[in-house]
Amino acid sequence: MKIQSIELENYRQYRNKVIVELCCDPERNINVIQGVNGAGKTNMLNAINWCLYGVEEHLEKYSGKKQPIINDAELNELENGQRIYAKVRLKMISSDGRLHVFERQISAQKDDEGKVHFDQASDFHAFMQIGRDMHEIPEKEFLVNRILPHGVKSFFFFDGEKLDEFFKEEKSAKVRDAIFDVSQLSLLEKAIEHLEKSISSMRSELKGESPKIDQISEAIKEVEKGRDSCREEKNEKEDELKKIRSELAKISEKLKSCTEPLAKELQKQRDRLKAQLERLDIALQEAKVQASEKLIMTGPSICALSAIRDALEQIAQKAKKGEIPPKMKETFVRELLEKGQCICGTDISRESSARQKVANLLKEVRISEIYEELTSLKYDLNPALREATEFIKPQDILRKKIAELEQQFQDARIELREVSSRLEGINVEEIANLEIAHVRLEHDEDKLVGEIRLLEEKIKNARLKIEEFQRDLSKELEKSKKFQIAHEKLKLANDTLEVFSRVRQKLIDDIRNTIQEKTKKYFRSLIWKKETYVDVKIDEDYNISVINNIGSECLGTLSAGERQVLALSFLAALREVSGFDAPVVIDTPLGRISKEPKENIAELLPEFLKEAQVTMFMTDEEYTSKVRQKLARKVGKEYELDYNEEKSQTKVKPYGAK
Repeated sequence: MKIQSIELENYRQYRNKVIVELCCDPERNINVIQGVNGAGKTNMLNAINWCLYGVEEHLEKYSGKKQPIINDAELNELENGQRIYAKVRLKMISSDGRLHVFERQISAQKDDEGKVHFDQASDFHAFMQIGRDMHEIPEKEFLVNRILPHGVKSFFFFDGEKLDEFFKEEKSAKVRDAIFDVSQLSLLEKAIEHLEKSISSMRSELKGESPKIDQISEAIKEVEKGRDSCREEKNEKEDELKKIRSELAKISEKLKSCTEPLAKELQKQRDRLKAQLERLDIALQEAKVQASEKLIMTGPSICALSAIRDALEQIAQKAKKGEIPPKMKETFVRELLEKGQCICGTDISRESSARQKVANLLKEVRISEIYEELTSLKYDLNPALREATEFIKPQDILRKKIAELEQQFQDARIELREVSSRLEGINVEEIANLEIAHVRLEHDEDKLVGEIRLLEEKIKNARLKIEEFQRDLSKELEKSKKFQIAHEKLKLANDTLEVFSRVRQKLIDDIRNTIQEKTKKYFRSLIWKKETYVDVKIDEDYNISVINNIGSECLGTLSAGERQVLALSFLAALREVSGFDAPVVIDTPLGRISKEPKENIAELLPEFLKEAQVTMFMTDEEYTSKVRQKLARKVGKEYELDYNEEKSQTKVKPYGAK
């Protein structure tokens, strides 16, 4: 899907009607709209958001300073009793060549006393080409969400100056949720939920057929009830956690933007320490899991170490004496006795001293047979012995690593508490109040994180119990032909559920690995310190790490420009795996990046987003002659924004036109 044109009429500084035609040629997939700060770049991005979703998301950073959505010069010239409107229309072309038109309008009227009254809600209409004709689509929100769901639009329409905050302030949950939304895993989640309900319904149909079946079904029902209650509570707490984290982010921004220099510096320190604590916590948990897993695997060998050594010693002694391996097989001796003739030709068919001598060999042979098994066992015992004896050294290394990480974690926590205390002690009432609120919210955040983890463990245990009860139910149903059809239906449903769950996990892992590899590839291509940053990792909880050339995590120490490059790399990777054929619109993509890296990014970014139509709103400091030269072969349309302050109006003209 590509934007063919953006039409703005009396929308903010775009007075009267302004039409911006964009290039839809896949070979020239870049559109550039250049303008100085305040000319209307961000408002054109807002216009796209407002038209499709009814929100002006990127005005948040100017909260408290909003001008009316309708051009203020037009409002000032409005006569009493007159009505005026602001309108944004987007024309879009789908991959199959069909035209889509989205149009949103809001009106205002000046009453007889000269007061302006705005409509409470905007009017939204959507049209789609069917054959040669355009038809209005009643399910307009559905059509928009089919192109680009509301939950993931920020990954396609975004403000470049806010990109780095995605990693700096928001935690892993936001990243994970966004990836799940973009990758459409929610569809599979719904299928799994539907299957669980269907299985529950099938079991309820068996009620009254057998006391044992009723007992197991009731037990499963109780566990499911508890599981569903935990899921509901977990969702509520996750929503609450998002609100707390949003409030924390706002307070952090206020502290960083305050006029008190010490408070600004302390807030930066706190951001750094919080990022460090989060990374240390992840590394600490990974080290503990690694140590536990190693202990579980090697534990039996360690417990049996003395017995293993004793057994191997006895086997070695017997071998030295020549008692093992056995000189002959028991079957061989029995065959001689049955034939009645020794291998030397002596007749042993009747009772004689010769036959008795051969018969006595059977006792020795039976013992030797045991030793033969022991000889074979030796090859199993030796690896177990090595595993047990070699366990201590790596485990000591892990224990030291855990101790070091715990010490670093405690040191960082102490330093963080000191920073918070210093912030509270600053003799400015507003700062002190913000800090008190910050400390309270952090406490609530930690509490909620712990409660969510506990609920996740309960949900996991409930799943294991249900699986156990389900196996018991299957055994009961197998006992009677009467339940054959019910058993087969339940088995099919449970097998399908198991497959869906495995597919879900594989998709999660595959998506994470793909995003990780592509983010690393793009970041390593775009970043200017290629020998400093050697790896990018995304763990199972979607915590993003940047690893330097000495193996240390360094996300918290990246500059604003470096974080912006990481964010651009991540978003390019995310778009590639999402499956949504939506245009990409970026405001200020190169704002925080210095001269030479800016040119490198300008050259490579179109390649990373080559399947998408990309529209970039840039300042003159971003769109330099060298950046323009690097982008030239991929640019389809170029415009400049010309703002006239006296007329409160922005005009759009071809780039370079006078």
